[in-house]
Amino acid sequence: GQFQVGRQKGRVAQRLQFIQTRQRQCATQGLRRHAPLDVAPLAGQQHGRQVAAGAMARQGDALSVHAQGVGLATATLLGQRGYRVIPVDLKPVDELVESLRRAGAPAAGMSGDVSSEPFVQQLAQWIDGDFGGAYGLVNNAGISFIAPAEDTTAAQWQRVMNVNLFGPFLLCRHLGAQMLARRQGSIVNVASVAGLGGVSHRSAYNASKHGLIGLTRTL
Repeated sequence: GQFQVGRQKGRVAQRLQFIQTRQRQCATQGLRRHAPLDVAPLAGQQHGRQVAAGAMARQGDALSVHAQGVGLATATLLGQRGYRVIPVDLKPVDELVESLRRAGAPAAGMSGDVSSEPFVQQLAQWIDGDFGGAYGLVNNAGISFIAPAEDTTAAQWQRVMNVNLFGPFLLCRHLGAQMLARRQGSIVNVASVAGLGGVSHRSAYNASKHGLIGLTRTL
């Protein structure tokens, strides 16, 4: 409901404030060796496809987010703050893009499967060609499959891994390369408490979130 959306926006705002403070500290301390990527796991509890997300880019520059749940709250808040938002989702994003534009935010979007490298390459080329590259990325797409490990098929396991771990890797690789090239950018990978411990009957989901935290720490 409205309360939940407001609470999600509050969490996003807190994350934005943290990243902005961290970037100012990096600039003051001379820590900008290559791209000052704020790559950080954001723990939260997942219900359905989406969990909490937040990231920032320079105002007016391109920021890619997913378009449901708190991804929607993130896109709305960042649009209100003057960021160019590019929602990406498996479902059509036209309605969200139009809503952001009516609110005065520059926005564009693309629908596709983030676990498909050809799609992610197409997305990256489009953002680079039309908007000068991405300056921020929020990886908050996710699916949760609940079943005992012995009842989880290989296809079900692989689907969770594709969306929750392989997709974020592809987006970090292709959009992160644009940030490295211009020596500026922010990435937020949304993890879960399930990435810090075990949760019964969620073997694929737990493994994917543990992997996402490991990927984030490696980056």
